[in-house]
Amino acid sequence: MPTPAKSTPAKPAPRGTRALTSAILAALEGIPEVHRKAAFRHATVAVREKLIAQSEKAKAAARRAPALPGAKRRAAVASIREDTAREDTAKPPRATARRGRSAPAG
Repeated sequence: MPTPAKSTPAKPAPRGTRALTSAILAALEGIPEVHRKAAFRHATVAVREKLIAQSEKAKAAARRAPALPGAKRRAAVASIREDTAREDTAKPPRATARRGRSAPAG
C-alpha cells in the first residue's frame, strides 16, 4: 500500500523562491480565472525552455574556453550574464499619441 505524499518538501527551498512565488501569484491575479491555469502552464514551459537554452549556451562557452584554472566557469557565467543583460536593456515599447490630442506647440 503506497504512503500518501508529503505536503512539505524534505529540503528547504532555494533562495529567492518566496519572492518568485509572490510575483507569479501577483501576475496571475490580473488574468481571468478561466485562463489562469493555461497561462501558468505556458509561462512555465517558456521559462523552462529559456533556462535550458541559457544552460546550453553556457556549456558551449565553457567548452570553447582555454584550459586555464577557472576559465570554463568564468566563460559560462559571462555567457549567462550577457544574455540577461541584453534582456534588461531592451527598450520598452514606445507610447503612442492619444487620438484627438494635438502635439504641444513649441
